[in-house]
Amino acid sequence: MAGSLAVDSSSTDFVISMCKSSDFPGDKLLEELSRVLKPGGEIFFHHTCAAAAAKETVMHLISILKQSHDGWS
Repeated sequence: MAGSLAVDSSSTDFVISMCKSSDFPGDKLLEELSRVLKPGGEIFFHHTCAAAAAKETVMHLISILKQSHDGWS
């Protein structure tokens, strides 16, 4: 990810992220998506990779999102 999204903080209700690369920019991407997402907003990820790696990636993403948004369960 080259830099910041050209979107105001807490201004987006829904984010769609599609990634085909095995070099997923997880933490940096999630920080930026969390910045632009309104409280209660939703993120949809579509990430193509091997099944075992996909599960591990999704679990990592969920843990980061929970840390970024204390009210998420």
